[in-house]
Amino acid sequence: MDIIEKSVKKGKGEEQGVAAILSSVVATTLGPGDETEAMFKDFSALLLTTMSDASSSPSVRGKCADAIGLNLFIHGDARTTDTKDMEAVLDSLSSIFCGSCFKGNGQLQTNLTPATTAMHASCLMSWSLLLTVQSTSMVISLAERLGKKMSELLESPDVDLRIAAGETIALLYEICREADAEFELDNHYDLIDKLKQLATDHQKFRAKKDRRVQRSSFRDILKTVEDGRSPSEVIKFSRERLCLDSWCKKRQYDSFCPILGSGMNLHLTQNDLLRDIFSMGSALVTENGTTKSSKFERHLENVAAFKARTKIRGKLRDKRADVIDS
Repeated sequence: MDIIEKSVKKGKGEEQGVAAILSSVVATTLGPGDETEAMFKDFSALLLTTMSDASSSPSVRGKCADAIGLNLFIHGDARTTDTKDMEAVLDSLSSIFCGSCFKGNGQLQTNLTPATTAMHASCLMSWSLLLTVQSTSMVISLAERLGKKMSELLESPDVDLRIAAGETIALLYEICREADAEFELDNHYDLIDKLKQLATDHQKFRAKKDRRVQRSSFRDILKTVEDGRSPSEVIKFSRERLCLDSWCKKRQYDSFCPILGSGMNLHLTQNDLLRDIFSMGSALVTENGTTKSSKFERHLENVAAFKARTKIRGKLRDKRADVIDS
């Protein structure tokens, strides 16, 4: 962590961003604890400073935003930090992603680069991740204050930011309706109309793939906002299944996926932290008392078995050849 901290403080360009993401890998692997909580609390303050530095590249700032959300989510700060401190982190994230909202004259921002828009999306996703472990009263307050801004983000020309905004709106409705079943944002009916447009979008100027992904996402978002129905997705891994039956679970799962990459299934199988987050219980064990081997380990075993079979077949063929010759 000392090396990672130096890379964020003194590194240049890509090194800072890679170090930020690496910190989240370490945080996920170590899990929560008194020592790690103190360590990551200080480190998160450094990430927050780097993210807020306008002189840093948007890519680096976006990766710092990703790391802030996940590190605080894992190591207890999102649950135990003083409310004012947590609000300060949420305000820092929202002040950045609101850069994609309408200008003072009510018009779209037109001078944003793709890298800047991606940074705004990262800040929004980290903001919504931290909301999944906040009090309902705080979430309701933020929804009432920033609900209109979320609607403005639906107008973004970037499909990833539009989807992130839509999923955040669905998340806000899901959490707020736990306390008030009749909860609606002030612009509820205008919002419904906008979501319907995005769920059936056939605009030719958008890429075909973007339209398909957007329609699929916004159909689920519309169901939540309009009828209160939560999404349902089943993730299969090893001998188990993980059901993502709420926007909170989906946001948490989607936050770990880009950090762990191809190691996601292994962590779901063996990492106590992830199994606790998704209420999966203790890791499954095989009949001999060990956890099931990974896909890569099984692949190596299959390769070795194939080589052994090939050698045996070769010897048998040599023997048959000797019999025929004689």
